[in-house]
Amino acid sequence: MKTPIKAPMKTPMKTTMKTPVHVWIVGSVTLLWNAIGAANYLMTQTADPAMQDAMTPDQWAFVKGLPLWVISAWAIAVWAAVAGSLLLLARRRIAAGLFGLAFIALILTLAYEYGAADALAVMGQKAMAFSGILLVIAAAEWEYARRMVRAGVLR
Repeated sequence: MKTPIKAPMKTPMKTTMKTPVHVWIVGSVTLLWNAIGAANYLMTQTADPAMQDAMTPDQWAFVKGLPLWVISAWAIAVWAAVAGSLLLLARRRIAAGLFGLAFIALILTLAYEYGAADALAVMGQKAMAFSGILLVIAAAEWEYARRMVRAGVLR
């Protein structure tokens, strides 16, 4: 008696999306950018002489006189952005949330500095313009990661 031939078992197909090249480019560029921000934060918090030399005495006193909650928001903004970049490169959807957290923390920091503390008078117009650039980049990082989540690139 012959054994009937069984049809091969169908295995579910795994669908893996190839990572678009732009994810690697954006992830790498944002990681470099956010690492620079982290270095700036660390140099300020450790009172690095190079950081002190780059500022006037009034600017240094302003930065060192920030309230603890502002320094904490600054730390959250910096480290959430670095983690967001790393997780973007790892294609993890939590990157979008971390970029969002970094953006909100940055807004809180700048709202205090330019609203309550009048950083413009101490730090100058160039610092305010740079703060605007920081906001635009932080918003763009967040939006990019959100789009990659919606596109199914980040899992």
